[in-house]
Amino acid sequence: MTDDCRTQLRALHLPPPYRLVSMSMGAMVAVDWATRDAASVAGCVLINTSLRRFSPWHWRLRPANLIKLLRVALMPLSASEKESIILKLTSHNAAAAQAVLGPWTALRTQHPVSRLNALRQLLAAARYRAPQHAPRVPLLVLASQRDALVDSRCSQRLAEQWKAPIEWHPWAGHDLTLDDGDWAAERIAEWRAAQPKLSAQSRG
Repeated sequence: MTDDCRTQLRALHLPPPYRLVSMSMGAMVAVDWATRDAASVAGCVLINTSLRRFSPWHWRLRPANLIKLLRVALMPLSASEKESIILKLTSHNAAAAQAVLGPWTALRTQHPVSRLNALRQLLAAARYRAPQHAPRVPLLVLASQRDALVDSRCSQRLAEQWKAPIEWHPWAGHDLTLDDGDWAAERIAEWRAAQPKLSAQSRG
């Protein structure tokens, strides 16, 4: 997954270094990227993620939700039904969830996720083991106190282990950027403003 993201950026002719804003399993990809190639990463924002090294499995995916995710992956449900289940698991903002249900259903219909690919994603998230020490890039952890999919203690444990700053949202669900994108953007802007400016040489 990391290699595919890097390939797509090269195809778009977007030069490094990159600031990676990533959520859930995407944050695992960001950690892997920054660990393997820190020179190309100017920083990572890790949103509502969990890492196997630091958190037990029943924090990383609340057991009650595993059956629901397997139902989405394996049962012959309509695209709208699948998106509705996912939104109920990941959002506490009813208006925002309702607004994206139609467009996200259309995306799922146009670009369907196979059952095998869905299971591969669950397996990849379960198997990925982060390094003991933080990547050598600036980090920011954003976490939702009311995350119903992943226990928020996973973000807290990660921030503690890697001595990374953490910002808490009081009511958002797992999809923090959907529930309160403005709050997330403000925290990221503040974090970025506090970072040293990249020199012309480092940009080159």
